[in-house]
Amino acid sequence: MSQSAIPRLVPHANEISLDAEVRSPIDVLRAQTGYWSELTSGEVTATVEATVTTPGRVAYGFSFVVPAVDDYRYRLFLVEHGLDLYPAWIREDRADAHSLEVGDEATLYARLGEIFRSQHTVKVLKSLRALALEARPKKSASGGA
Repeated sequence: MSQSAIPRLVPHANEISLDAEVRSPIDVLRAQTGYWSELTSGEVTATVEATVTTPGRVAYGFSFVVPAVDDYRYRLFLVEHGLDLYPAWIREDRADAHSLEVGDEATLYARLGEIFRSQHTVKVLKSLRALALEARPKKSASGGA
């Protein structure tokens, strides 16, 4: 007795292709990182890093980095979501009980804009730029060593 071939059970590639219009929260966050370096002439940069999260969720930390101070990092906030990209939640840190829920990409843009332009973020950025300035080598007043 011969055995029949085992059938293909997985979907075809076109069934699982990504919609070009779908942008995940991490895509949006990563796109923002270059603007901070440009804004501060590289004194302060930004990075997005995956963090440990609970089962069924993924979280990304958005941090400012000061290269001149041994890559000092200041985490500004976390964005967390489940398998579905939205809703997502923005919080200051994992222990923060208060979070902003964002239901879609447009709302994510609006909330991130509010955070990035907030007095808190401006104050943090000024402090980080001051750290970068303090770390620069001092020029001698006499022009010598």
